Amino acid sequence: MSRIDIIQNIINKKKAAKYLEIGVKRGNCFLLIRAKKKYAVDPTFRIPWKLKLKWMTKNPCNIFAKYFEERSDDFFDRKNHTGGYDVVFMDGLHTYKQALMDVDNSLLYLNEKGVIVVHDCSPPHEAAAYPAGSYEHAALSNLPGWTGEWCGDVWKTIVYLR
Repeated sequence: MSRIDIIQNIINKKKAAKYLEIGVKRGNCFLLIRAKKKYAVDPTFRIPWKLKLKWMTKNPCNIFAKYFEERSDDFFDRKNHTGGYDVVFMDGLHTYKQALMDVDNSLLYLNEKGVIVVHDCSPPHEAAAYPAGSYEHAALSNLPGWTGEWCGDVWKTIVYLR
């Protein structure tokens, strides 16, 4: 089951209306998700306008989607989060510190029966779990077994929370 299927199943079962995605980049997940109110946060979106337009016709939920091109910390600090979120999907900066901060911030605005889904919690190999400050840093570290897949140390967030 893909992350899109997991998120969409949660939204459907809970009849969730407000969806927040942290770490959207190209919109590979965000644009496919169907929710009444959608919020995207990423400091560097890479979604061409033609792709946005295409997905507005394929998924009308994208017509009124809101995009915030900023760091998640700034989004949580400055935006009005009235009404809270029903489902939050976290795929932001792949560091333990930032993932934990995103979870903490999301919990402040999560509705009572809301759900947080965290991506990159199960690195497939040691190199993918390298605790770098960015993908570029990990890629340039000459790690044995590096395949280009980077989860960082997000998994520590789950261990800490448990």
